[in-house]
Amino acid sequence: LAAAGAAILVAGGAALAWTWRRRSRWALVLCWSAAALAPASNLIPRLILAADRFVYPASAGLAWALALALSRSRRGAAAAAVAVGLWLLPRCVEQQRAWQSNFTIDLAARRAAPEDPCGTALLAVDYFNWGMYDRAAAYVAEGLAQNPGEPLRRYLGRLQALLLERRARP
Repeated sequence: LAAAGAAILVAGGAALAWTWRRRSRWALVLCWSAAALAPASNLIPRLILAADRFVYPASAGLAWALALALSRSRRGAAAAAVAVGLWLLPRCVEQQRAWQSNFTIDLAARRAAPEDPCGTALLAVDYFNWGMYDRAAAYVAEGLAQNPGEPLRRYLGRLQALLLERRARP
């Protein structure tokens, strides 16, 4: 499988180089899209799951193809852009509601097990990274009060030291 994946990568690189040398717009668009979708195609063995983010670079190839197809007609290009935007808008809104950031995952973990000091520590880090130091300090104190194991206690202690150092600065 590794040899097959390497062969596919070499062939894709060669195809991109060939299209670059020939200045073939259509071939470049097709190779770009194929190269962007390759990680999610399972043709190249990887230890990752397919996700929406692999489709983003390929959509640039789709946009280029649409622009090439409609380059002769400005009205057609504008109409197509509006149609694609309206077609994608509900999907974007739907995905935005379903999207989970590290913070929402940490918050859900904390709500599921409020007595677990790991969820509390993760929220402390989130608030620290956002510069909300008072909230971070409150979560650090709460996490330390929950009697965490030694590695987490050391981690929370370091975070507490960073917060104290932050307060000492003018």
